[in-house]
Amino acid sequence: MRSLILCEGHDEVYFLGYYLHKTDGWFYYENEELSENYDLPKNKARNQIIEVYKKGNNSVAIWGVGGKDNFTKSFKFLEMVNHRNPEFGIEQVFVFLDRDDTEIEECLVVMGNKMRDCGLPVGDLKNNQCNAFRFEIEDETYQLNVIPVIIPFDEKGALETVLLDAIASVDDEGKFVVQGAKSYIDGFLKSGRQAKFLRKKRLEVKAEFSAAVSITNPDRSTVKFDTLLMSHPWEEMEIIRRHFGILNDELGG
Repeated sequence: MRSLILCEGHDEVYFLGYYLHKTDGWFYYENEELSENYDLPKNKARNQIIEVYKKGNNSVAIWGVGGKDNFTKSFKFLEMVNHRNPEFGIEQVFVFLDRDDTEIEECLVVMGNKMRDCGLPVGDLKNNQCNAFRFEIEDETYQLNVIPVIIPFDEKGALETVLLDAIASVDDEGKFVVQGAKSYIDGFLKSGRQAKFLRKKRLEVKAEFSAAVSITNPDRSTVKFDTLLMSHPWEEMEIIRRHFGILNDELGG
């Protein structure tokens, strides 16, 4: 099966690749291709990245599109591939998105509208479920599975919110660390001395996560995010499995 995972940026690509490798034995594949019939886009922008993983006869490309407002290019690519090469096209697409301060249903409506604007044959979308849509090319019927995963499920926030909840779920010390990290950042924001740092709301939870990691993994707190992931058993935590387990359920292999 040929699958595509769309997400916002580098951190999500690294985390999702890590999760697939740890939970289901997927391996990073240096050649960026899903099929010999078409090429994945060659991203030159610094804020975009594509990595391909394989397991048996199945392949999945993880595409960090460069922000939550940059999915249009990837939707157009998906439509083009499936229209021109339906027999070798992409059979399912996951769309991972931080909900930030937005309700999940509102995110789903916006996502569906963008997909339809790009020519994709989608109807109403349900979160964390496989939404199957049929389309016809030259009188042949094909199917595209669309799987939106807008996180967190139970609160507003982002990937880092889920990771913080995972740390807090381990034990009382983990909970105390997360509470302390949030209190530290909140104190800075309310200090009246904030001038140039954390000027955007979405950066606050990233700072909270970084503060927590500086305590739980001080030797790794200054390394790149992908290296940091390798030092923590995220895949063993129930909260992580709950938010990302649909990858295990729906990906072949």
